[in-house]
Amino acid sequence: MRLFCGLLGVALFGFLGIAGCQFEKNIDDTKKWTLKPTQPIAYYHNDTGTNQKRKIKITMKAFPSGSSVAVAAVLKDDFEAAKDAMKKGGEPPKYFASHAGGDNIQFEEFTIDGHTPFSVILLLRSDETVEVELKVKSR
Repeated sequence: MRLFCGLLGVALFGFLGIAGCQFEKNIDDTKKWTLKPTQPIAYYHNDTGTNQKRKIKITMKAFPSGSSVAVAAVLKDDFEAAKDAMKKGGEPPKYFASHAGGDNIQFEEFTIDGHTPFSVILLLRSDETVEVELKVKSR
């Protein structure tokens, strides 16, 4: 009986450990930058990815209002190509969401596969210094 209870305890602990791996903390990041005409680019990387599909929501606000900041969410593997395309004034070749420029941008939720790192690129399109706040959330 004692052996059975011991084995039952070990099995229960193992099942709880496996179940715990399925409960991930959602992404809830807020980043702030000062973009200047001499340093017009900023980026956010989520290197960890997630174990399961997630819905990602991205919001960017720029101050002062009327500023123009381009924003794109891309796979981390596509980061360099997307950054180069945006610097030349175009859209990234591959993206989850992209906006050519504004001071208050909110992307519709997009779904990203598990274990897929992604990046968010911000590029200043104004001739003045701009304060930028980026929020990245998942569910």
